[in-house]
Amino acid sequence: MPQYNMHTFKIPWTQNEILGITPSKNLTIINIQKNTLADGIFKIGDKICNINGKNILRLYELENLLNEFNDVLYITVERNEEQENILKKQLSFIGEDDCNIVKREGFDYFVERMYTKYQRKFRLKDFKNRVIISKIKMNNDGMGNIEIGDQICSVNNMPVTDKKVCKRLLNHFLMDESEVSLIIGRPISDSAIEEINGILRKKKYYPTSIKMNDDVKEIVKRECKRIHQNDIKDITGILSNGLGGEYQSVSFDTTIQEFKIACDTEGRRLKKVKKKFY
Repeated sequence: MPQYNMHTFKIPWTQNEILGITPSKNLTIINIQKNTLADGIFKIGDKICNINGKNILRLYELENLLNEFNDVLYITVERNEEQENILKKQLSFIGEDDCNIVKREGFDYFVERMYTKYQRKFRLKDFKNRVIISKIKMNNDGMGNIEIGDQICSVNNMPVTDKKVCKRLLNHFLMDESEVSLIIGRPISDSAIEEINGILRKKKYYPTSIKMNDDVKEIVKRECKRIHQNDIKDITGILSNGLGGEYQSVSFDTTIQEFKIACDTEGRRLKKVKKKFY
């Protein structure tokens, strides 16, 4: 059985300061930003279990507690040296400027550069928040060591999970700086190669990762059903000349009605957050 040690840290916290930790779904810290409150206090692999005397079990509970402004944070974590070493190995590939990339088993990672003076003709494909090179035109010197099936993990140390964002970043840096640095993940094991080949063979892209809440889905479903049930011939367009029917006079009510909209942050001051790229 792994042995866990409990540690409680007292952190003075002023408004608009960044704590600087990235927790996973099970509240394990997987990244710590430099020059933030968490730098030098927490370690990779620490599991957050209590904040200001309140036990937390889920990620949204952690977010809610951190959104409540407090002058001091008391954060209790479980620490295990074995877990810390395992996560550090998973995060062992570090690109330029300390850009950490989570390594996947069966993949090799390296840094590749592109330059404006070379032509680059290739296609990208989205799959489960990964950007994969699906096609490269022959005799394309601008691609360097990049091959079909390679995954673009970051562009100039900015992680990318969407091909449109990836293209915009590539164009931006090539036009402004004449070169761009990429962290590339390449499948090397048989299982990884088969996985990538299966993705490339798919003709349709996977459904969008943006999910609607259940109540929104119900509203959309109900409205779509109502639209399909109506007879299109009976619908009069807004630009209709009105022939066949009488015009109706329009009256305006001067009474102003006010409706109060509930808000989750009512009575609280909103905090500024650091801008992030997605």
